[in-house]
Amino acid sequence: MPKGDIGSIIETKDIVSNNLGDTFNCIKLADGYYMMAFKDNDLDGHIVTFAITESDGNIGGTISNWEFLNNTTTGAITLIKISGTTYAIVYSAWTAQEFYVRTFTVSDVGVITQSFIDTLIIPVTNTVPNLIRGSDIINISGDIYAIVFIESGGSAPGKVVTVDINSAGVISNAVLDTLEFVSSAKYGVSIVQVGATDFWAIAFADSGSDPTVVTVDIDSAGTIAASVTDTQELAVTNLNDMGNIMRVPGTNYYAVVTSAAGSNGRIYTCSINSSGAITNGSQGNFDSSDAEHPHIISLGGDAFLVAYRGVDNDGFLISITIDSAGAVGSVIESLEFKTNDARTPFIIYLGYGNYAITYGAEAEDDVECITVGVVTGAIFPTQAITRVTNLIHRYNRKEGIYELEMSLGEVTSDFGLPEWLSSPRTLAAKLEREQLESLIAKKVRESLTGSQLWPGEVPPGGGIGPRPIDPAQRRRELEGSELFPGEVPPGFTMPPRPKTVSELGRQFIFPGFTRPGEPQISDKVTEQRPVTLVKPGILDKAARMFREQRKKFTWLDPFS
Repeated sequence: MPKGDIGSIIETKDIVSNNLGDTFNCIKLADGYYMMAFKDNDLDGHIVTFAITESDGNIGGTISNWEFLNNTTTGAITLIKISGTTYAIVYSAWTAQEFYVRTFTVSDVGVITQSFIDTLIIPVTNTVPNLIRGSDIINISGDIYAIVFIESGGSAPGKVVTVDINSAGVISNAVLDTLEFVSSAKYGVSIVQVGATDFWAIAFADSGSDPTVVTVDIDSAGTIAASVTDTQELAVTNLNDMGNIMRVPGTNYYAVVTSAAGSNGRIYTCSINSSGAITNGSQGNFDSSDAEHPHIISLGGDAFLVAYRGVDNDGFLISITIDSAGAVGSVIESLEFKTNDARTPFIIYLGYGNYAITYGAEAEDDVECITVGVVTGAIFPTQAITRVTNLIHRYNRKEGIYELEMSLGEVTSDFGLPEWLSSPRTLAAKLEREQLESLIAKKVRESLTGSQLWPGEVPPGGGIGPRPIDPAQRRRELEGSELFPGEVPPGFTMPPRPKTVSELGRQFIFPGFTRPGEPQISDKVTEQRPVTLVKPGILDKAARMFREQRKKFTWLDPFS
């Protein structure tokens, strides 16, 4: 199947029933466990955890549902992993008229400690932060995080602030720095790093509802340059919603997903160089009829997924191409995953080619999740978050498959190695081939020296080869055997018909070596070599001895 081919829905399940307002982002806790934020039908703020089996897409039960803000309107919620079991949440509150970043803990199996570790009130210009029109948080470096948001009321400025949050969840007593990147904006703000530079791209809808991208300079200490580096309006249009911005993998292009209710869903691209300068790219529709609440992620390479609310308010998932020159291509495939009233869908990659979409099922008043399989390319984080918060190694010995799952901040991605013929990569990842062969030869000599196969010392370069034995001993061993049923005549040196290991129906397992990146080991004998024939059972015992020695070899993680 081609990349971007969307399979059928694996499962649909209520995460929360009869209590929906809006849903926000979803992040991974650990293998099999996820967390998302939503506000209920009283507009109170909630954090909920639930289970999904990544390998088959089966959705488990809800684990914890914490109402962290009661009796007040909650808005602009964003979750991010800080370190281990420590997380942060950004949100605004109506009653207190304040905008917060707070920290809390959640176990790897989804049990929420329902109290905050620390709190910082983020300064705002206007006095009505309850309707903050969007927020996003991203790791800059180490303990430094940037929070972007657009205020409501008055002039509705867009701002970026930096804060310090350590691995224990302790937040700095004040913001480290602040920049107003636009004096008046509408909604839909998100942030992404520009390559590996100190520049950060922020996407939003400006005061004219036009999609706009600015770049700002933020160093690793959280210091923000005094002014924006560049500003680019991507189009003059009339949006009603802005999705997120993300990098087109392996390029200098960035994609921004937008929507206009009753009109179209559109992707705009722009290139951003290492100095933060922005140039307009391409644009193209992912839906020409109707779209709201879009969210885009990468499938790897030039393929992307977009989830959104479309015609008749139904939920849709489409795959589409964006090439290395930033050109938006055509839709590959489309799936209608909800046939009535889906809102604010969010996509997360599970691994194994499976994806989850969380959303609000407005007609049922539920928070729901579906899982679906999609043919992917090489998946890797497109947000350059530098802190590695989790590494999960999986090795299926039976199938010979090695996988590494890596969490970078709130982004989780899977990295898979090719399926080898047998064992995972050995010291060949770190040593030259000659050094490795020398090491293995030494181990083989040590294993054989003094054994029944080779009573004396094995010479350098020796391996499985002729066993030094006197002719009389050889005759005694062969007489009456199935190889030589009669009496062995004096002076005999080799049986009349030399046999090989392959002919005897046996196989020695002996590693072959290649350079890293190539299949390495064949468990088949590829060359028939004459072997000294000994009494029955000796070769079987030798094979067992060799296998036991092989188990003692040191296998190194290819990513170490």
